[in-house]
Amino acid sequence: MIEALCGSLRAGSMNRALLSEVSRIVPSTACRFGHVSIAELPLYDADLDTPDADALPQSVQEFRARIGAADGLLMAVAEYNRGPSGVLKNAIDWASRPVGRSALADKPIALVGVSMGPAGTGRAQLQLRQNLLSTASRVVEAPVVTLGFGAKLFDARGRLVDAEARESISRLVQALLRLIDSTNAAKGGAAPDPAPPAAASDAAG
Repeated sequence: MIEALCGSLRAGSMNRALLSEVSRIVPSTACRFGHVSIAELPLYDADLDTPDADALPQSVQEFRARIGAADGLLMAVAEYNRGPSGVLKNAIDWASRPVGRSALADKPIALVGVSMGPAGTGRAQLQLRQNLLSTASRVVEAPVVTLGFGAKLFDARGRLVDAEARESISRLVQALLRLIDSTNAAKGGAAPDPAPPAAASDAAG
């Protein structure tokens, strides 16, 4: 299972729309995708970060469990003031605790982002790579997918229609799957199971 995290809380976010398109771009036989909300997480406060896991806020418990169980993560990195959003950094801070039991340690992660301007969240992704270096995560090095001028990439329904952008995302997910395989091999584990065939009632998605 690859869990997707959106760095924007805005309902109409292009990065949110981008993550919704991934499961349409990547064949369901290749992997399964889930979507983890970070909207309910409180601001990181070490006073709340008790060693007693059962005393943690429920949203934090559920978030850490989802991240820990995931084979890999796909983060859509919204950019504000040339950096990643506060809510995404906050989620990383929660997931990286407690020391020695971080849900992000050795976790394969891919970054993607789309913006209205030309930068395509490249500066935010660069900063986030530094954060994820400190969490000992395994981040896909290439391809780097930074999609600029996002308004031209989506149609009126929020579907990603730009062929080059779709191909870039496909290559990124394939790189993430290879990183997951190599990480599992290094740990002596098995590759993640592909998604089961969809039932007829799910065909319309």
